[in-house]
Amino acid sequence: MVMLLNLSKLGVSRRYRTLLTICVIGLLLIIYVLVNRPKYTEKTVIDVNKWLENPTTGCRTYFTGYGHEFVWLRYARVDKTTKTFSIPCENKIPAYNFNYGKEGTILKEWMKQLGMFPYSELSKFQKSAIDTATIAVMRYEAHNLYHTLCEWYNVFIVTKLLRLDPKHVNILFMDDRPRGLMDDTWDTLFGNVSRYSELSPEVVFRNLIWNVIGYESPMNFHNLNILPYMNDFYSFFIGSFGVNEQKALNCGHLHVTIIWRKDYMTHPERQNETGGLVHRKFKNEEEILQTVQDVFPSHSIKAVILEEMDMQQQVNLFTNTDLLIGMHGAGMSHVMFLPQHAAVFETFPNYWGFLKHFKAFSRWRGIKYLGWQNSDPKNEYPHFYTLLPPEVLRSHLEELKLYLCPS
Repeated sequence: MVMLLNLSKLGVSRRYRTLLTICVIGLLLIIYVLVNRPKYTEKTVIDVNKWLENPTTGCRTYFTGYGHEFVWLRYARVDKTTKTFSIPCENKIPAYNFNYGKEGTILKEWMKQLGMFPYSELSKFQKSAIDTATIAVMRYEAHNLYHTLCEWYNVFIVTKLLRLDPKHVNILFMDDRPRGLMDDTWDTLFGNVSRYSELSPEVVFRNLIWNVIGYESPMNFHNLNILPYMNDFYSFFIGSFGVNEQKALNCGHLHVTIIWRKDYMTHPERQNETGGLVHRKFKNEEEILQTVQDVFPSHSIKAVILEEMDMQQQVNLFTNTDLLIGMHGAGMSHVMFLPQHAAVFETFPNYWGFLKHFKAFSRWRGIKYLGWQNSDPKNEYPHFYTLLPPEVLRSHLEELKLYLCPS
């Protein structure tokens, strides 16, 4: 910019200086986007096993970094006042970067602030250190099922790679998010769950692992052909809730589930952003329900509000659902746990992009997927309600019914 200002002294016209300024700013924006965009946005394959190749070690192996995705610390302390970590080290903490865009900033910060203490202090707490492997998790969307599912999956992947039993690893929340609907599921899936704010000053973790950031989860990259260890994660998750086998298709008695979205306070920030209103709600619920009943007479049809159900009830419901219908939203994450023969119909309002999240889930699971986006402004109503035309719904349901039961 200083150079641009000096151009005026050289007799360069104001118009030319303005044009040059715009070009420079544009170039800087392009560089910023290229540097900060997620690593795997366009990739179709992620081999998580390669994360284990050529690990970065330091401080006599009390520090090990894997694939520039996660880190394993040994005999680590946590300062809950500063939310920083320290490990035994006397020379220099190894330089280490993460392959993350802007959402991975927290691990970069943890790395930048990683402290050290003399090896001689190890003898003080080797016997009292917590033996159970503990995974430190920073939650960004603690009340959103989709983003929390990414974090559950990340923990599972890390345990899979390090040959740990996910049922016997502890979870340490490094955030201050208030308790919500997802918290009980952390307890169901993994070992002891605690918060950094509850730690005693003298606590030391013999094995402390920084989890892969939720936004950077392979599950959040929707161009992948397959999701690594998807079947293992599927079995682990539903098995944690006592479901150990897939429902068989019975064309004489199909189970159809419709998800209703209602206004409720999931995210504290929603009050400021939308006045507490939820986006993407159906305007004509009764008409939708009647159309589904017309297409699937004598079958089991349930319309549910997920906020009124605990996770056990949700897993029991969706592992027995043959056809799932819903507006795009976090609740559609249950596509991941439908029977393999199932089908999905997802809808979008015209003010929302046609996002790939659950289309990708369906592809990874081998499930039939149909999506529809409203293009008629007349179908959009105040307070984020969208009318789903009965004829549109009927045509998609007829196609999915034929897919499920061709004869």
